[in-house]
Amino acid sequence: MIFLKQVWWKALGEFQYLHPEYEVKDFRDGTRYIDFAYIRQGLKLAIEIDGYTTHASQISRTQFSDGLIRQNYLMIDGWKILRFSYDDVKDRPRMC
Repeated sequence: MIFLKQVWWKALGEFQYLHPEYEVKDFRDGTRYIDFAYIRQGLKLAIEIDGYTTHASQISRTQFSDGLIRQNYLMIDGWKILRFSYDDVKDRPRMC
């Protein structure tokens, strides 16, 4: 919600073409979710908001590698990716 209020709405003033928790299939036919997908006229933009404790300090090496592979496959599938830390969204939304 903070991203939507503090970043997205202030930048664009509308939510058209923005899809929260957007489902994508991965290379193993598994399901993954993009925090926010902006899809419009050939543009596929994946927006990820990562909290430090969830995505950095408490993950295994396997989970770390999986996150990198996930991002690589999104890019191969034509997605452009923006990643923000939760702290930046909360404390420095204008930068985001």
